[in-house]
Amino acid sequence: MNDRNSIIKDIDKAVRLLVSIRRRIILSEQAGGRKAGGRRKAPREYPTTTLGRNIDRLRLELGWSYDDLARVSGISKKRILDHVNKGTRPWPHVLKEYSDTFTKAFGRPISVADLLTEM
Repeated sequence: MNDRNSIIKDIDKAVRLLVSIRRRIILSEQAGGRKAGGRRKAPREYPTTTLGRNIDRLRLELGWSYDDLARVSGISKKRILDHVNKGTRPWPHVLKEYSDTFTKAFGRPISVADLLTEM
C-alpha cells in the first residue's frame, strides 16, 4: 500500500509538472515566442496599399528614414507609418504635402495621382 501511494504521488507530481510546462508553452506562443520578461522585435510590416508602397519606395530612393521624411514633410512619423503600413488614407492636404515634399526632393514633378497609382 505504501508503494502504491508513493507511485501515485510521483504520478501526480509529474502531471503537475507537465501541466505547468504546457501552460508556459501556451503563454509563450501567445506572446509571439518570447520568453517571460524578454523582448521581441515587432514583426516587419510591409506597405499594404499602392500609396504606402509609393511613399516607402520614394523615401528609400532618397535614402531617408521615416524620421527624415517626417522632418522634411511636416507629417508626423506616426501618421507616415499609418499611411505606409496600415493603409490609412491621408487627408487631401496631407497627400499634397507628400507630393510637394517628393517633388522638391527629386527636382521633378510627383503628383498626388502619381502617389495613388503604381509607378
